[in-house]
Amino acid sequence: MQKNIIAVMLAALFFILLLILSVAAFSQPKIINKIEYIKTPIYHFLVNEEINFIINDRKDFFINKYGEYIGNREVAEVIILKALQLGIPVNKAFALAKAESRLNPKTINKNKYSIDYGLFQLNNRSFPNVDYFNIKENTKYGLSYFREKYYIHKSYEVALLAYNAGNIKDLGEMTIKHLSNYLVYEKEFNKFFTSILNGENDG
Repeated sequence: MQKNIIAVMLAALFFILLLILSVAAFSQPKIINKIEYIKTPIYHFLVNEEINFIINDRKDFFINKYGEYIGNREVAEVIILKALQLGIPVNKAFALAKAESRLNPKTINKNKYSIDYGLFQLNNRSFPNVDYFNIKENTKYGLSYFREKYYIHKSYEVALLAYNAGNIKDLGEMTIKHLSNYLVYEKEFNKFFTSILNGENDG
């Protein structure tokens, strides 16, 4: 009788083990062929860190592609290298620059009591003694300030509002419109990044 009970228990344990292994195998993510993976619209599910990792792995290639896209390789190189260095998502950095200056490093915007200069529209009161039209210097201060605001607010969208307005407690209509433009540009650059991986920009 005791032997029968032991046999039944062993059979039950064996069945449970098979069930566990079956569930585990079923729940494992399927390995996706690299080519098939790239051919999907990956910007929908690739996080910013993964996009940066891909760009960092082939910096010269992506600098050339972004340079062709925006019509200025120098600007593309400076933005990509500084964004990677600071850990800022590359496409967010491009979206910020386009929202601020349309990616024109010579842009000047006169406010009531101050002036904004260059690629990232550095304000002369907040950033005195800066060579505003030096692309590297303007990008360094602009993206560092953007990262600082992100660390404070834990959101790139709120960081953009703070970057543009200074005080997020008193946002004007222009700042809200600025955020809207930024989001449109970020989507644009995400789509462009995807088109590169999909081979649509091999030309």
